[in-house]
Amino acid sequence: MLDFQKVTYENAHELTDYFKQLPWRITDCTVGTTAMWAEYYQTEYAVVEGFLVLKYTETDGELCFSVPMGEGDPSAALDAVAQCARELGLPLVFGTVPEEMLPVIIDHFGCEVRVAHDPAWDDYLYDKTDIITLKGRRYNTQRNHINKFLKTYGGYEFEPITAENLPEVREFFHNFMTHEDTISEDMTEERVLTMEVLDHYEKLGMTGGVVRVQGKVVALSIGEVVGDTLFVHIEKCRRDYGGGYPVINQEFARHNDSETLRYVNREEDVGLPGLRQAKRQYGPIKMVRKYMVTVPCASLVPRAEG
Repeated sequence: MLDFQKVTYENAHELTDYFKQLPWRITDCTVGTTAMWAEYYQTEYAVVEGFLVLKYTETDGELCFSVPMGEGDPSAALDAVAQCARELGLPLVFGTVPEEMLPVIIDHFGCEVRVAHDPAWDDYLYDKTDIITLKGRRYNTQRNHINKFLKTYGGYEFEPITAENLPEVREFFHNFMTHEDTISEDMTEERVLTMEVLDHYEKLGMTGGVVRVQGKVVALSIGEVVGDTLFVHIEKCRRDYGGGYPVINQEFARHNDSETLRYVNREEDVGLPGLRQAKRQYGPIKMVRKYMVTVPCASLVPRAEG
């Protein structure tokens, strides 16, 4: 049996080097997302044949594994994960599988696999230049919102999140959620998880910033840079400050820009029509697809060598 350990805010940094190697640009393969949702999905990790493997439980109770993450040939790690599933007496299910790994899994196990895809969980990937400059007719709406924001409030300041202003950021988020018109079950869960991220902000090594108007925090954004991509994990703005979302979106990307940064991943729309419309308006250059793959033959005896 593989030696899995619970993912916590204290040990999540141990996963960083494995995530840095990946070319997939999937938000699920970041320290921030993994740590933030670890308790909710009962996420555990193990290092198998030099590869990182995550094990977690979906909301319907189904146990899933990540594909092995690392450099080189993952064959031995895939066999070890299949053996683990057999020992648990469960089918082998890989979750959040990137497109690049579908043929690897199919070729390795040599049997017909079941592939499921839900567009609600695909990530929106943007060219960083589009987000930072907002050039072209496609961004007329965003520029108009920002100009109205400037005209209404006379300007704003962007400020990185630091140990000094973290208590104020926590207070802003608490008040933001308290004054929402409706609080759904998902929003309640998000509130708890976001407050936990803020409580462990410095441990995670994340990047974050706030927009101030006349000294008052009105918007925040938190994420992380992995390789050539800025991942935006949390973004909130007071409703009574119209245009604040385009402002924090642009400023967060601008202040995390570098010569090596190429993309901004703004994560999924989770099937919400309003969120989908907002993300599509920014013109993603790619939808980063994720799949769930069930390998029926992996629950049988191991493959014969040769």
